[in-house]
Amino acid sequence: MRAVLVGVAVLAGYWLFSLDPLWAGVTVIIVLQPGGEQTVITGIQRAAGSVLGGVATVILIESVSLSEAALVTGLLVAAALCLMFYKANYFVYAIFVTASLIFYEVLAVDNAFEAGEERIAAILLGVGLALVGLLLQHWMKPRESQPA
Repeated sequence: MRAVLVGVAVLAGYWLFSLDPLWAGVTVIIVLQPGGEQTVITGIQRAAGSVLGGVATVILIESVSLSEAALVTGLLVAAALCLMFYKANYFVYAIFVTASLIFYEVLAVDNAFEAGEERIAAILLGVGLALVGLLLQHWMKPRESQPA
C-alpha cells in the first residue's frame, strides 16, 4: 500500500510541480506510519508546520529585499534550527525544514512565492495521500468475525 501511494505521489509531483516533484512522495513515506494515530499526528504536524514555515518565509523574503548573503544566512539559521528541533518537536522541525528549503530554492530560482507555493502544495498532497492510505488500510484490514 505504501509503495503504491508513494508512486502516485511521485507521479502527481512530476505532473504538478516543476521545482521539486519528489516532496509529495517523501511526505507519504514520512507521514504514513504503521499505527493510525501516529499517522494522523505526524500528518497534522507536518502539514501545519510546513504551511506556517512556508508562509512566514515567503512573507519575510517578499517583504524585505534580501541580499544573497542574507538568504544564505537565513538558510543556515533555519537549517541549524532544524537540527535543534529534529527530535524535540516535529511541528517546529517542519517549520524550519520548510524555511530552509524555501531559502535554498530562492537562491536557486529566485522566486520565493513559487518555491513556497510548491512546497506547501506538495506537502499537503503527500499528507492527503497518507491519510487516504490510512483509511484504505483500515478498510482492507481483515475483520474478526463476531460470535452470533
